[in-house]
Amino acid sequence: MRVKPFVSWLLAVTFLLLAASGVVLYLSPVGRIAHWSGWHVAGVNKEGWQAVHTNLAVLFVAAGVWHLVLNWSMLWGYVKTWGGKGLVFGPVGAAVVLAAVFVAATLEQWVPWRWIQQGNDRMKAHWEERLPRPPSPHAEEWTVAELAQRLAVPPEELIQALEADGFGQSTGQDTLAQIASRAGQAPYQVFEAIRRRFPQAEQALQPGMGKGRQPGKKGQGKRLE
Repeated sequence: MRVKPFVSWLLAVTFLLLAASGVVLYLSPVGRIAHWSGWHVAGVNKEGWQAVHTNLAVLFVAAGVWHLVLNWSMLWGYVKTWGGKGLVFGPVGAAVVLAAVFVAATLEQWVPWRWIQQGNDRMKAHWEERLPRPPSPHAEEWTVAELAQRLAVPPEELIQALEADGFGQSTGQDTLAQIASRAGQAPYQVFEAIRRRFPQAEQALQPGMGKGRQPGKKGQGKRLE
């Protein structure tokens, strides 16, 4: 196998996949909404797409460095042809200036770069209006035992209620996210099943009430996103 064509195609394929995963993440809801509602694209949730995007970026950088090494003589030839003045006013200087402009314009929120971020904000607001909102940040991380303590009921009652609603057998240490994953459902659907039988569940997960605390008592709240 010829190395140079392979590296060139690796860069091209990785770039396309990186662009695709970037578009998915650009259009995705904020984490707390994505986790609670079970949001996904092509069967992959937001965390999965973030992992894919990160690892593709690593591969793209590695392939880019490899490409530079393989083509160093040609690049150095450009440098020698243009000379010192060409580095500043030629293609190298132009590339550096263009990249610097993009960075500065993004940080300073110049138009039209600002529109890109505003579009992302509008998309996240769109999802917040249309997808289920968690009663508190990271509510999907609550275990059955912790939620039962909040509700002042035995964990067995929650476990039996979930089993009766078709979520299978659970333990006190299972989180809402784990129960939902095993059932092929979203965490909010598990919570809805609990809330139908225990209406006080909505208040039990309100922000500012620490694990193991009862409503109305001061305590360390669950971490915010």
